Amino acid sequence: MNYKIPDEIISVLPDVLKAPVCRIASSSASTIQEIRLRRGKILSVSVIDEEFYLTIDGNLTKNSEQGIRISNNDIEDVFMASCKYSIHSYQNEIALGFLTINGGHRIGLCGTPVIKNGIIENIKDISSLNIRIARQMIGCSDNIYSQIFRNNLKSVLFVGPPSSGKTTVLRDLCRKLGDRNKLSIIDERNEISATINGQPQNNIGMFSDVFNSYPKAEGILTAIRVMSPGIIVCDEIGSNKDISALKNAINSGVKIVATAHSGSINEAIDKKGISDLITLKAFEYIVLLGVKDKLGQIVDIRKIGDSDV
Repeated sequence: MNYKIPDEIISVLPDVLKAPVCRIASSSASTIQEIRLRRGKILSVSVIDEEFYLTIDGNLTKNSEQGIRISNNDIEDVFMASCKYSIHSYQNEIALGFLTINGGHRIGLCGTPVIKNGIIENIKDISSLNIRIARQMIGCSDNIYSQIFRNNLKSVLFVGPPSSGKTTVLRDLCRKLGDRNKLSIIDERNEISATINGQPQNNIGMFSDVFNSYPKAEGILTAIRVMSPGIIVCDEIGSNKDISALKNAINSGVKIVATAHSGSINEAIDKKGISDLITLKAFEYIVLLGVKDKLGQIVDIRKIGDSDV
């Protein structure tokens, strides 16, 4: 397959960067996860767990002297193009530290926060941009779906360390579940649906409703009130408000699929809020992702005390 960096990403790059990025060979482009721009530093790309520099010819190198140096104008150009030259229209996303462009690709923002009453209202003096390439991995949840959801809806907690694929699997699971059930996605950081102007960029199922950029707790409670879902999906639970809202959902008879950061199942169930949910039988299964020796391990909640978790 002849893969290239997506056109939606090329479109927000300044002219000086467009050609080198377009020249990246298919074999390299297919493995790139992130493109990072830092003021006054060399453009870098992330390939799995390894960092490379990009040359003017579109080659990946470990030699920084051969890389492309990023200017202040490059940062400004990408930022403005990513918010379609209307900072005001994207103020909420900017305050959260990211912009979502067509195709579901995300531009992470690093700079100085403008804080009012303890709340970040804006980010100024942007120093770095992280362009995360969105690749919806259709079918990556097939095994989990067939083992857990084949007959009826279940409540499932996915756990794993950062970058273990929790959101990727969750996104594909929404596609499968949302084609058969009324599903509400509480997409606080717009990472599951990649919604732009009310239109999800990712395939998240025919019967899925997206609560885009809602704080999780408010989104969960609103979904219960107004959409009568059979199942609610949300990412990265952990706060007391999240746990309280999830308890409310459970009492309403709604199934829950959620994720939480953790290096192991035991570590996850030792966390106060998650432990409370498990005690309430909020989840029927826990799935561990991203840990090589137990990748994709599925554990029935009744077995969480066993020594092999």
